[in-house]
Amino acid sequence: MNLEPRCLALLPGMPNWAEILIIVVLALVLFGKKLPMFGRNLGRGTRNLKTGVLDLREEFKEIKSPEESDVKKADAGDTTSENTSDA
Repeated sequence: MNLEPRCLALLPGMPNWAEILIIVVLALVLFGKKLPMFGRNLGRGTRNLKTGVLDLREEFKEIKSPEESDVKKADAGDTTSENTSDA
């Protein structure tokens, strides 16, 4: 299969450059005044998503840290109790 750069746009089901240009122009005409609002809302949503993910990561780290220390303490306690029961 020959995939030269000029024939990548001619893949089946893909619109050619003229169709893409017409779609972009129509979108600008129809939604031109609302595009800044869409962009602003998209940016806010992205920012909220990132802060939410970071908050969840921090929360999971806080939850995971005490459990790990409890497990380590329990493991240390189990090995000492096993040593005393063997004696």
